Amino acid sequence: MNTLPLSRGVPRDVALLHATVTPDEAHVDHEAPLTFRRLVEDYIEVSMVDVNAVIILGDVERRFADASLATSWSEYHRGRARLRVISARANLGATRQNT
Repeated sequence: MNTLPLSRGVPRDVALLHATVTPDEAHVDHEAPLTFRRLVEDYIEVSMVDVNAVIILGDVERRFADASLATSWSEYHRGRARLRVISARANLGATRQNT
């Protein structure tokens, strides 16, 4: 499987579909069992986050209002997430059922 960075216009092999994908067709996905949802749920539990008190800013590029929470989450995610490059079709199709 290829990893980032992707060069614009250069196809990359995609392990999930055994296909080739261009950067415009590529999505980055969290590899199971540590799906994005699982990482969030685990982070909330271990960090004892009161989800009712979390403020999210932005409509398109969403972010935490609390900078320390943003840093804490980023470090948690960076240390645990296993990311893979897959096609948009695969990411929005079958893999979405497990996230």
